[in-house]
Amino acid sequence: MRVAVDSSVLVGLINPFDTWRQQALSLREALIAAHSELVYFDCVAAEAASAAVRRLHEKGRFADVPALLERLQPQAPRETLTWILPDTPRLYQACSS
Repeated sequence: MRVAVDSSVLVGLINPFDTWRQQALSLREALIAAHSELVYFDCVAAEAASAAVRRLHEKGRFADVPALLERLQPQAPRETLTWILPDTPRLYQACSS
């Protein structure tokens, strides 16, 4: 079964300070245990990164932004994303390097 991961789940997976982190981790573990294929769309990865960075900025946690972006690439690797937006492949690599 293929399951599209929503941005709110992805935010919880990449942001250790997110309110919904534990639920996101539990959901991912349950889906993996059920042998589901997790699908990440480029627009979802972009939205999750934007929302997570905004939340860190709102809390004054500016120093945590680089580490958050570093966690995005392993969680939603570039080669596994489903690309919908035409410029996103080039921009995604720039954000996570």
